Amino acid sequence: MRFLLLIPLFLIWDAQSPAAAAWLHIPRHLGLPTFFFGYCLLILLTRIWGRRLSYGVIKGDTGRAVDRFNIGMAIARGLIPVWFAVGVYCLGWGNPILGPIARWPVATPAMLLGLMPGLLAWTGLWWGQFPVDRAMREQNLLYQLEADLPVVAPPDFRGYFTHKLRGQLLFVLVPWTAIKVLLDLSGLVMQGISHTAIGGHWLSHAPVKEFSDSAVSFACVLVVLMISPELLRHVLDTQKIPESPLRESLSDICRRSGVSCREILIWHTQNNLGNAAVMGLVPWVRYVMLSDLLLKSMTTEQIQAVFAHELGHVKHRHLVWFVVFLLTFSLAISALLVMLESHLTLTTSQQQAYDITSNVGCGLVLLLAYGFLSRWFERQADVYAARTVQLAALPVAVGADLTTDAAIEYSGEHSGASIFASALHRVALVNNIPINARNWTHGSIASRMRYIRQFGRDPQIAERFDRTTRRVLWGLSVLIIICTAIAVYGGLRG
Repeated sequence: MRFLLLIPLFLIWDAQSPAAAAWLHIPRHLGLPTFFFGYCLLILLTRIWGRRLSYGVIKGDTGRAVDRFNIGMAIARGLIPVWFAVGVYCLGWGNPILGPIARWPVATPAMLLGLMPGLLAWTGLWWGQFPVDRAMREQNLLYQLEADLPVVAPPDFRGYFTHKLRGQLLFVLVPWTAIKVLLDLSGLVMQGISHTAIGGHWLSHAPVKEFSDSAVSFACVLVVLMISPELLRHVLDTQKIPESPLRESLSDICRRSGVSCREILIWHTQNNLGNAAVMGLVPWVRYVMLSDLLLKSMTTEQIQAVFAHELGHVKHRHLVWFVVFLLTFSLAISALLVMLESHLTLTTSQQQAYDITSNVGCGLVLLLAYGFLSRWFERQADVYAARTVQLAALPVAVGADLTTDAAIEYSGEHSGASIFASALHRVALVNNIPINARNWTHGSIASRMRYIRQFGRDPQIAERFDRTTRRVLWGLSVLIIICTAIAVYGGLRG
């Protein structure tokens, strides 16, 4: 989920105003070199730190140094959008510096060029992180041999860079660019309509124009959201899993779960990543992906458990919940800010300060809400995976109902909870993730393993979990209704 930190770059660029570059009145011949120097310094410091630490990893002297480095890299990734905002609002980077490109009737070229410093800085961090990742993988070869895992040579920088480029930068850039292209095309069409006699009269009313712009934007986002899995399956370098007993067992889990997907794919990462993912809101563009390293490193039962976890996200409609929540929350915040601005009289500099403060505050609130929801949905998918794997081993008469308590009453070493816990441990091992390392969107591997094992031993935990889940979803539903009401009220007042 590191790629989520790229999204603020796009939001900052879209939210800039013509006066942003002159907010602090810093001359461009001073501001722009400072902007680029800040990114270069950040990349250079991470590279020096990574190189020095890699020597310690090779010698076996890691300790807390790797944990500190990972925290440092997380901070560095967070600083990229922060410094980009400084560059746009304080140091003169933005549309004014792009010249005639910013005045074109389409916004996509200016966006791609304007985002380039932040995107290049993001890729530069991979150069700094690579020595540590490679040293950790080399050190991990011994553990792989002891665990009877396939030994895979660490990737070179080209393979490492290509994997990161596909899985992080292009994963965000391609759908966002598709949205901007559709908006540009629709804007040209609307502009043509406005030049006609009927269209010009119809769009001359401000409320009608504002509503039509919002409707077109919403339609463009919805179209890209629906087709993005088809785009991203090519971005991520995937192919259909060939016919095999494993594929048949995974298809059987789909049938027994009542979850439809268009295809089950191998996700080629050049053995950089052992993980799985699901994409698509609707079955005809829904894909479940299992990475190459995961397929090589796990037993059939563990692969089934990871696969069932991804199906759990679909079964419980986590993607739909996320989309609806983020959309209504964003609309509600926008409505509140518009109503607040209508009661304020601000100078240009005060307006820029207000914009920065409100954007940062809303972003932090959204990040907190997203982190809580994501961790809860991950736990719900973990529970679903344990139940599904357990029932897959039971007779069909018992396993037909995936909500039966039979899934949690068996506590042997081959129980669904134990199998899924072992799959989590294997994911940590093959990806060089410390099991106690905290993760904002998933939680630590250790805490997830601990909970799922307790879940497998105590049926009362399962009952409490189901009750709490219902409360969380009811609370989320109420929050969505409140956000929708605020957005509608703000739109009517506007």
